[in-house]
Amino acid sequence: MFMSLMTVVSDKRVHEAPSHLATLYRNNREDAEAGLGNILMVLNPGTPLSDRIKEDLKKITLQAGELALEIGVQRATVGLAVAEYGEVVPIGAEFHDCLNADVAKGNIVEVRLLVSPGLFKTGNGRGDMTARRVLVPAEIFQGPAAGAGARS
Repeated sequence: MFMSLMTVVSDKRVHEAPSHLATLYRNNREDAEAGLGNILMVLNPGTPLSDRIKEDLKKITLQAGELALEIGVQRATVGLAVAEYGEVVPIGAEFHDCLNADVAKGNIVEVRLLVSPGLFKTGNGRGDMTARRVLVPAEIFQGPAAGAGARS
């Protein structure tokens, strides 16, 4: 199903008139790209966006659009994995140390800083809404958990 939708909305079908779905998809992606560009210009006033940044924004919105379609055709939800300062988490599939990835897998550590949130999917697309899969692990800066005997 996902590949069928990607074929319909893809800009690669140059010999065919764009479908309503492809036009809607492209317009939404271009609106998101423009919105992100506007945010960057507000954050850095007086500096125009470089061609590299414009290209990066296009790549980001293309990937976000693909992810939205992939998740949207399945019975699943996407969420962010986050941890607060002082929270105790295990290093592993869901949380990586920002310096050492999952080298200390299994160690229980205390979060000093959430460097980037993780991304997970709940649901397997076949009706099981309890299945959870980590798509991108959260990255944390860690300290040893108090009393946990963890290595850092």
